[in-house]
Amino acid sequence: MLKFRNSIILLVFIIITVLIINACDSRKGKLNPNSIPIISITNYFGVDDEEDLGDPEIFQQTIEWSAYDIDGVVEGFAFRVLNEEGVPIPTAGYEVLDENGWVKHYRHNADTSIPLDQSDETTIWIEQTFVEINFPAADASGDSVNTTCSFQVKCIDNREGESATATKYFNAFSNVPYLTVSSSKGFIDGETIGLGVVIKFVLPLGEGLAVNYEAYYFKYKLEKRDLDHNLIPESEGGYPDQWFDTFGQEDIEEITLTSETELALTANTFEGETPLDSTYILAKGVNIAGVETDPVTISFLISDVFSPGTVIYYGEGNGWANDIYALGEHHFATYLDDALSVILPSILTPDGIHNATAFWVNMDHQYILIGSEDIKIYMHWGWHGEFGDYGVDDYNDPHAKKNDVVLDELTGASYFSEITYFDLRLDGAPLYYPPLPATGENLRVDDDGTEWLRVPVNHAIGQRVMLNLTTLGGIDNLYGEHTFVARAVDLQDVVDDTPHEFIFYIEVPCPKEEKDGIMIIDDEVDTNNAPADTVNNFYDYIISDFETNPGYIDRFEIKELIYGWNLEKLHFKKAFLSPTDFQHYKTIIYHTDDPISVSHFVQEYESLKIYLLQGGNIIFSTGAELETVQINCRDQYHFPILEDYFGIPLLDENVVVAVSKNWGTNPFFIKAISQFGTEFDINLQLPSFNAQITNPMLPELLSKDGLGPVAYFNEEIITSEIIYRYGCKEPGEEPHPPFHTVPTQEEYDMYNNLPVGIQNITENNSCYLFSFPLVYMVKEEVKVMMNHILSEIGH
Repeated sequence: MLKFRNSIILLVFIIITVLIINACDSRKGKLNPNSIPIISITNYFGVDDEEDLGDPEIFQQTIEWSAYDIDGVVEGFAFRVLNEEGVPIPTAGYEVLDENGWVKHYRHNADTSIPLDQSDETTIWIEQTFVEINFPAADASGDSVNTTCSFQVKCIDNREGESATATKYFNAFSNVPYLTVSSSKGFIDGETIGLGVVIKFVLPLGEGLAVNYEAYYFKYKLEKRDLDHNLIPESEGGYPDQWFDTFGQEDIEEITLTSETELALTANTFEGETPLDSTYILAKGVNIAGVETDPVTISFLISDVFSPGTVIYYGEGNGWANDIYALGEHHFATYLDDALSVILPSILTPDGIHNATAFWVNMDHQYILIGSEDIKIYMHWGWHGEFGDYGVDDYNDPHAKKNDVVLDELTGASYFSEITYFDLRLDGAPLYYPPLPATGENLRVDDDGTEWLRVPVNHAIGQRVMLNLTTLGGIDNLYGEHTFVARAVDLQDVVDDTPHEFIFYIEVPCPKEEKDGIMIIDDEVDTNNAPADTVNNFYDYIISDFETNPGYIDRFEIKELIYGWNLEKLHFKKAFLSPTDFQHYKTIIYHTDDPISVSHFVQEYESLKIYLLQGGNIIFSTGAELETVQINCRDQYHFPILEDYFGIPLLDENVVVAVSKNWGTNPFFIKAISQFGTEFDINLQLPSFNAQITNPMLPELLSKDGLGPVAYFNEEIITSEIIYRYGCKEPGEEPHPPFHTVPTQEEYDMYNNLPVGIQNITENNSCYLFSFPLVYMVKEEVKVMMNHILSEIGH
């Protein structure tokens, strides 16, 4: 009974407590009411009351505000612009409004590729506390007037409480901008253009408040007028009486006009070369205050006869230069000219760095290289006028200044167009490039069925492509003739009807074990010092026991060929010989037997290097100017051919020294003393064919009967084996002292027995170097020596 009574008392107490709490709540209201945030505009421009507006201010204003919330956090701001009637209006940059006129924005992480006015991911709230507003300062016709607008901003807190609206009034003005009209390739007023042009509008920045000239969009229309300036209506071949504009375009400053655009270009009428009407473009610019420029009108003629010209930059033609290179196991350069303005592909090999280099030109006037499965060919093509001084006919240098104009292929005149595509073929089919297959829009088929790969000019292979084993058709199709064809397509959609071809050849490499025969390379001019018939007959004779029909190259003829094609820059004006012309030969005999002429042997390093790496052999004959060759090799070209293959260190001085560099000084050499045995000694041919040695008119008085311009090797520096030494005249009294044809004892001791012939034989090469010209020696004795050397080589 007691427990029951206590439970009743506790229940009554709880009920009373609840009633008291409810009574307090009903008497005092909610415990945590939300206070709305407070916002104010803080910048000093604009006024709080329209009646207080003073002188107009520049129309572009940066408006700032601040806000606070006494019981929460301000999380966003919204703003809008109202005209004088209080109606919300769009402004430049803020054209999309909600139903109440508040400016809409993308939400965070929204897909901005969907236009703002079509997106579902929008909001009126932003976090920033300032905005740049371009108040309108124009009337409905675009004339500049002072206008009154108001700017309103509000904020929202973290409990969705919105503030009252803060308002400022602005009196805006804008100067009237001015407009220039040109094409993307220059001013066309009074010019003749093609059926494709990019018109460029500009509101130039002026002095003072340059913001007045910022463009919002442009308006334009075309007209055609006869010679009396009468407007030709659309029904008679004119243009529609309609203004177009660039509002909302990605690039508001440019429009493309062709015969296929909405506003289509049509050619003017000509009677012969005399135009019977003209085309006009009328344009207006609208700045971000809505103020329009005064209309600008320019006139031009439109012709439908222009066509682009295509250039493959392989170096052929007047003024053209090479920018096509290849790189592979048997096609490379170890040297890069300092004047080269491009960075070439390269690979690191056990032999050092191999750089891509230009094609060779062989004796059959063909562009050629020695192929391999790793071959890569770097093509480059363009159009007439892309580079260089386009005022000079046929000047297309890809290393010159880029002009980026398009010239008519026939006349060389600029027609203010642009190149839009290139059509490409390789070996009778569309270029094979898997990322851009020749299908759909990428395939173009001519009326005769010829197929092309069409590539946009700004594509990754728009003007360059790397050809390799795959694109060249695999190993079964790698070797032989290849034809790369390109044709430009301009803004008119006109293709070059004379596409440019690059025909080149890839030759099968010839390994050491397959080389055979002897190649003679002639590197002297036909003069009394080295008469061509004498030299040719001499070399034919001394190898006649091994070769009755040797290969023959005249370097000066090849040089004239290269210069005739204006290709002297292909290998930096140095190497003219193509290794494809001699790679099949087991041995090269290279002679510069005019002893006072500098040999070009070192300049041919890049082509000879490829030959030597394949296992070829070289016999090199020259004279006193070998000293200059070694100095050039060391100081000018830094080519290591003498060091790597002949045992003459590159960096040492006085390793090759001239006894004399003229005919009259030290004419004491009369014999090459063999280190093989006396049966291989070689005597100077006396009397000599050269009157500088044996004078046929007064032989006893004027003949030297000895050779002066000979060089020798420093025995303490060279690493090669000495095979011939200097045989000097015996000392004695000079019978005719003014001519000094007999050495003194001191001179005899100085020169006799100096090294003048060396050999450097390795597992891969046998190389011989004579610092006296072989053609001046007794040919029967030279033949004995040559038989011995050729036998050692393995002929």
